[in-house]
Amino acid sequence: MKHLFTRSFIIVLSLLSFSMASAKQLYVIGDPFGGWTGPNNSPAEPTAMTLDEDGITNTITLSLDKTVWWTICDGYDSDWGVFNSTYRYGVQPGDVEVTMGEYPLQKCEGTFKMGAGEYVITVNSETMVMTIAGKKDEVVINSISVLGEITGGWGAEENAFDLTQTGDGIWTGTITDFETDAKTYQWKVVANHEWGVADIPSTSDNLTYTFEEDGIYDLEFTVNVKEQTAELNAVKKGDVVIEKDYFVAGQEALMGVDWDPSYPDNQMAKNDDGTYSLSFSATLTAGETYEFKVVTNGDWDQPSFGADKENNYQFTVDETGEYDIVITFDPTTEEITITLEKDTTGIGTIQSSKLNVQSNIYNLRGQRVNASTRGILIVNGKKVVVK
Repeated sequence: MKHLFTRSFIIVLSLLSFSMASAKQLYVIGDPFGGWTGPNNSPAEPTAMTLDEDGITNTITLSLDKTVWWTICDGYDSDWGVFNSTYRYGVQPGDVEVTMGEYPLQKCEGTFKMGAGEYVITVNSETMVMTIAGKKDEVVINSISVLGEITGGWGAEENAFDLTQTGDGIWTGTITDFETDAKTYQWKVVANHEWGVADIPSTSDNLTYTFEEDGIYDLEFTVNVKEQTAELNAVKKGDVVIEKDYFVAGQEALMGVDWDPSYPDNQMAKNDDGTYSLSFSATLTAGETYEFKVVTNGDWDQPSFGADKENNYQFTVDETGEYDIVITFDPTTEEITITLEKDTTGIGTIQSSKLNVQSNIYNLRGQRVNASTRGILIVNGKKVVVK
């Protein structure tokens, strides 16, 4: 009997040991748990999640009043390299913004970014699937506003356009008769006129909206606090003529400053025919490529033009020397024409992003020719060399 009892005890102990080995304790580290770093700039000691009796489910509850960054690990090492490569988990390497939902985790140097709210976070240590539940609107919100370039600035109080709560976490508002040219605006949503309370969506990135054409618009904003969404719908209600300024930006050797989109000396003058021109002189080197673009309102966030809207305009000269240069831009056709006249010759060189078929072009015999003709020509009354 004694021999049989001993064998039974060993079997029970073995089963118990197997059950204990299958349990997997997970931990959290980051902003809500005392920060990222400990003594000597090593990883901070992680905080244990609550391991359920099943030995699989790990749970932790977060109450956040601002955006935070954190991650999950299954162990600890005082060396960042070992900790990141051996124990750290994320959705993928780098920052990932998480809200309510399920997220498969993998062992990697990942970081979770989470906005204000009340959350219950569980992780199945067998499947390593993280589930986030909770309500975003449990933070007390007294106001929701939009602000940014659309409202004239980023001051959370003075530039805020307040929305009206319509129920179930939804806030709406309309800015009427907003006049704009075709450009991209940056904007954000802020709660309680204070940064960090409940930025929506919970991201540090600005929201953007692009107006494809000039006009008068009604701007309709909808913010859903629960779903963490913010939308802008612009309804065009009329046309508007907005006078624009154009500047030339390019290399310092050509323009005097290096790619400055709003340098005052490089502002173009408006011509009677609606085109814009800039006349200046520069010393150019034979065979060297010079590049520039025409910039709307001296702002890189607005349309700029070169060989096309993406690529710079490029040109070269055959002889080194001082050149009188005229750059002309037609906003209607988006055509750029450049004429270069070397001081010693009196004969210029004209190059164009596309030849203007409406130009008056004649050869030296006085015969009108088309825009594809090359050589010494008379273009709009001026003798030029077209290459």
